[in-house]
Amino acid sequence: MRHPRSANLMTDSQDAKQQYGILRPLYEAFAARVASLVGELLTTSHISHSQVEHRAKTTDSVAEKVRRKGYTNPLSDIKDLAGVRVIVYYHDDVQRVAEMIRREFDVDPNHSSDKLEELSVDEFGYRSFHLVCRLNSARRSLAEWSKYRDLFVEIQVRSVLQHAWAAISHKIDYKAVSQAPAELRRALYRLSALLELADDQFATLRDSSGELVQRYQAQVVRGKLDIPLNIDSLTQYLHEKVDLDEWRRLGVEAGMDDPHEVAFKAPDVSKLLAVLQAVNVKTLAEFQQLLDKHRPGAAGHLRVFADEVRHEGRGFFAVPVDVISALVTIAERDRLPPGFEWTKPWREDIRRTVRRLISKTAPST
Repeated sequence: MRHPRSANLMTDSQDAKQQYGILRPLYEAFAARVASLVGELLTTSHISHSQVEHRAKTTDSVAEKVRRKGYTNPLSDIKDLAGVRVIVYYHDDVQRVAEMIRREFDVDPNHSSDKLEELSVDEFGYRSFHLVCRLNSARRSLAEWSKYRDLFVEIQVRSVLQHAWAAISHKIDYKAVSQAPAELRRALYRLSALLELADDQFATLRDSSGELVQRYQAQVVRGKLDIPLNIDSLTQYLHEKVDLDEWRRLGVEAGMDDPHEVAFKAPDVSKLLAVLQAVNVKTLAEFQQLLDKHRPGAAGHLRVFADEVRHEGRGFFAVPVDVISALVTIAERDRLPPGFEWTKPWREDIRRTVRRLISKTAPST
């Protein structure tokens, strides 16, 4: 015979499921609006992120939670009917995002948690912030937010590696290492510790990269160019020492399309780096020598390139770094390794043009 309390819970859960089913579209819309707002706040705060996800609980999930927890007022007691998850790249940005959310929302401390603080000093495991929030008073007063004024949303904040740990541990059904059989705990602790160490190291690498970029910039400004060629040093050199507008003009004069007529993202320096590495340029000083060597005859080389592209019935925008890539490819073709070609993301017609050009005799300048 079913216990009376069990029967009541079943009835309560079905009632909650029915009531929530009516309101679920509102929670879905609320979660989407909050996710969009959080994305804008991250951009404004200059916090790079991997993704912002959102969801509203399913009706079955609500019914199951009511049965398990015995809620008497589920639509007010369950605080994560709307949910948003923010995944950032670095663990120290988790704290920055949590602070931003506390500034921009009214956070309920009684239902919020920092999973890291819940772990003892000698314990590893699931880490993230779970912040149960309402809109702050300023937003609640706005007409466009008024229908959400009484709703709560749980915002989870994790790093990419914290998210990886959560996903993996959930997959094997151990939300905490302490829940696992003793025979498996050591392996799980080691895995968790490795991910935590990797999280720290990624932040350290980011900081070291920033310091290295600053050092490259200072050396380039002082004219000290005996610096290894890599994506960071090349970017600084192009920014500090190369008249990019001159190279745009040279490309346009050679018959390329003017990039001022369209909106471009930041130039892809990696494509130029690939060409320079192919001709065995190892330092910024060697790159400068290469530019000095070919600048007088650049117009002829670039004209040949532009003519070949037009032969394909397509255009080529005179983005300065791409113009330099074309010049180096043609002028230094004898130094290119066998089978060299421009790779994706270049269009296939451009790659075909390059393959044809590097198989020809050097043009007259």
